[in-house]
Amino acid sequence: MTATPREIVGGTEEEQTPDRKITANNLEYFGDPVYEYSLAQGIEDGYLAACEVIRREASTDQFAIARHEILARPTTDAITGGTVDPKHVRDEYQPTAYERELLLPDRVRAMCRDLFENLCVTGDPHEKTIIFCARETHASAVAAEMGNVYAEWCQKNNVRPREQYAFECTGIQGSEHLTELRGLRNSHFVACTVELLTTGVDVPNVRNIVFFRYVQSPIQFHQMIGRGARLDLESGKLMFRVYDYTNASRLFGGAFISRERPTTIRETGEEQGEKEKPHPIRVEGFEVKVSDAGTYIVSQEDGRDVLMTVEEYSAKLAESVMREVPSVNALRQHWIVPEARQLLLEHLPDGERGAKMLRQVLGLTEYDLYDLLADISFGIDPKTRIERVSALEYKQAAWLSAMPNDAAQTLRALAKQFAHGGIEALENRRVFLAPEVVQAGGLDALMQISAADVLRETKEKLLAP
Repeated sequence: MTATPREIVGGTEEEQTPDRKITANNLEYFGDPVYEYSLAQGIEDGYLAACEVIRREASTDQFAIARHEILARPTTDAITGGTVDPKHVRDEYQPTAYERELLLPDRVRAMCRDLFENLCVTGDPHEKTIIFCARETHASAVAAEMGNVYAEWCQKNNVRPREQYAFECTGIQGSEHLTELRGLRNSHFVACTVELLTTGVDVPNVRNIVFFRYVQSPIQFHQMIGRGARLDLESGKLMFRVYDYTNASRLFGGAFISRERPTTIRETGEEQGEKEKPHPIRVEGFEVKVSDAGTYIVSQEDGRDVLMTVEEYSAKLAESVMREVPSVNALRQHWIVPEARQLLLEHLPDGERGAKMLRQVLGLTEYDLYDLLADISFGIDPKTRIERVSALEYKQAAWLSAMPNDAAQTLRALAKQFAHGGIEALENRRVFLAPEVVQAGGLDALMQISAADVLRETKEKLLAP
């Protein structure tokens, strides 16, 4: 499958070149498209990883930077390091020019530190990550800063640093690192690139896609997103995150059309030829703060990809659940029967992975999916898996005391498997071979009734109100 645009309109020849190149390569290799298949549809059908979008905003990116603000701060030629001729400084620089024409080390530092903090909170700083940058100098600066933040974190947390944590992945140098990014688990975690990793690179274990560059093309955006959308069953990857610092995610669901964009504002002062275009300018001294701009989930509506807030997605999931089951009691009865539960999950938006992603986004990973769905659909206070196992002891005391001691101990041991892995752990055919279960010594007594009946009753008691 490939993302092949149907139409390219507007804009200058230079602006259209990236999309035309992608289109030409796709058509040459695949031929004319015969079927359209969106990211959200691929997620719902189980072929692609579910997607969470975390938007962040840098204070510098909420306005243009004016000429007088630049000249009032330490300013150098980004190529030579020399003094900048004031006539080569434009009247203003829009955010889309940051790190291409106007290099802002304070912005790079703030965004890298904010990203690293988010990686620590939402996942793991050692997850494979791709950061899309504006140009090679930007990629180099980001790689260096991510390395600095990582070194500080390792020292503070007494963690042994891994080799090549963050690295520039551009040109020939980047090609040499691709194998390590794809295959190694103990090095090469954060790839800082411009376009090398936009297409044609298969790295299924990438869990985070980061936008530090501004993107105008829906085609290019979806190619970049595609680097994280692959499933990786070996590592258990069923979802990925997009950390969006430039509002690139607005392009989700956009038609694959290159629309006209404003032409570049000419430099002030003397008119110059293309070969005499001034070097990028480096400016320091800006205070940069990064703030939250919302968390979203990619879903499908009316046949197109859309971003939904967590609240909207929760409501959509709840509506689907209530169409299938009329009450929490009916949900419970569906949940303890594997086939009924699977059918219910298949009817949810984006399937089981959508529910699992919502659970992770809401910070409810210690809860079985049953409690998540009971909460958002019927307003039932959720209980962690451990809380449910603990409640078994006093809520089901009569049930346990009616059995021989070793049989009751075996049931307690079975319940602990639920605490470890949820409802699926009790349905694993090897659950009766778990050391805790075997050591309890009551299997022979329990097996006088069928194993299926034992497990069913255990699940009913665990999920009881």
